[in-house]
Amino acid sequence: MKEKLYKNYLIHSKTLAILPSKQLGFDSIVLEADREIPVRRTAIQIIDDTCIDGLSTYQGRRRAVAKILKAFQKLPIILNEKERIITFPTVSPENMECVWICFNNVSSYTPSPSDEDTTSITFYNGKLLNVPVKYHVIHRQMGRGAKLYYYCFRPPFGA
Repeated sequence: MKEKLYKNYLIHSKTLAILPSKQLGFDSIVLEADREIPVRRTAIQIIDDTCIDGLSTYQGRRRAVAKILKAFQKLPIILNEKERIITFPTVSPENMECVWICFNNVSSYTPSPSDEDTTSITFYNGKLLNVPVKYHVIHRQMGRGAKLYYYCFRPPFGA
């Protein structure tokens, strides 16, 4: 990788996804619109750091979302109300293969034509990411992200 190794990272509007690292020396690869950034923090640590920057925690936001969505597994998390950033896991966050996708930057997603256990995600900037998860899982996660987005940012009643 050509990018310098980061000790910390906060998710922002140009963040597309956080992938687990398969290499020694860093824990995650953050995919942005124009670069890949190796980070010495796990995805959960990056998400928690971003939540704390917004005066909350991953666990606090997770509890709130569980109550709102009446769900308890693979929950989307709102990271930044000002920028309206929501992320969701592709599998259980405890799974070492978990990829976190930034809901706001997803343009479309389709089943991979060559592998039914893979979904191709296209981001608004045209970047493509293949994740080792069935299409229906990503579809459900996008639906949960949309519900959370609507709950948090719906117009006031009567507006």
